[in-house]
Amino acid sequence: MNTAPKPVSNGKADPMDDLSDHSLLRSVEVWKACAESQQFECVSGHYKDCLALSESTKGSAEEPMISEVRTSGLPRVFTDLSTVTSPRIEHAIADGVTSALGVPTLIGGEVSAVTLMYFSEAPGIVGAIESWVPDRRRRELTLGAGHYINLGLFEKTSRCIKWPFGAGLPGLTWRTSMPQLVAGIGRSPSFIRGSDAYDAGLDVGVSLPIFTDLENVRAIVLLLSSTHSPLAKVFGLWIPESDGHNLCLERLCVSEGTEAHAEDWVGKLKCQAFEGIAGKAWASRTPVLEADFANTPTPEAMHRVCKEPLNWALAIPSIVGNHVHAVCTLYG
Repeated sequence: MNTAPKPVSNGKADPMDDLSDHSLLRSVEVWKACAESQQFECVSGHYKDCLALSESTKGSAEEPMISEVRTSGLPRVFTDLSTVTSPRIEHAIADGVTSALGVPTLIGGEVSAVTLMYFSEAPGIVGAIESWVPDRRRRELTLGAGHYINLGLFEKTSRCIKWPFGAGLPGLTWRTSMPQLVAGIGRSPSFIRGSDAYDAGLDVGVSLPIFTDLENVRAIVLLLSSTHSPLAKVFGLWIPESDGHNLCLERLCVSEGTEAHAEDWVGKLKCQAFEGIAGKAWASRTPVLEADFANTPTPEAMHRVCKEPLNWALAIPSIVGNHVHAVCTLYG
């Protein structure tokens, strides 16, 4: 991955100056329907140092943010958590969380699960969370919602752009109906905003397509993080082989300092149904979160990829209709 220039703070005062770990992603949860009530409940969560949020989540009812994603069937970007009415979110804010993203998993057009990611905005953290949606004529993708953390010019450029079918990373994701994983987006020909991304320190781009069926895209989620405040240490994209027996690692990106060589593993790592988090997400058609990934009893190939310990892992299946087209994995 390219070494991007270190991001420069926008100069705003921030109460989170004392955070020692400048990680964009502070916490992540997976919510699914409870068999008894059909209300969504948190089935797994990774909280890192968000202790107040962790304690308040136990036995909690369906979150207003979860209800919004579930009802709309669309990803939701929550740019200011102080506007969310919820005692649980008050605890998240006390932990230093400032914003969030809810990503729905659809099966047959119905929301079956929601992945909720929480972010912080300390100085030195750079990142962007975008949701691109089709216009009324379904010819272009427009910015449905965007949250830009310590990004000035990049934000201004992004709010003026539209993506035709197949153009740029959102358009390519739309055309292929497949997640995309791009390292070195500042130099990538598929990332049209590359120059602004490089200047801002952005490095890895992950796109997640939300489709009702092959003909109907609901949204494209785009996550952009930097080497200085990465979303994860390792990113993987797994594709089912033509015979349908295995998932194969199609793409791998590693953050700076992980001492991993992506080119040594692409096309060589495979897993079967329910093997590892990618195999579990593939077979179950639902997001899988391992909060204690370092101590998983089942051998996980990704531990051999990265010499630095991997403490948590998240696998998000990309489903079109009822079929899993791919699985995107994040390890941190």
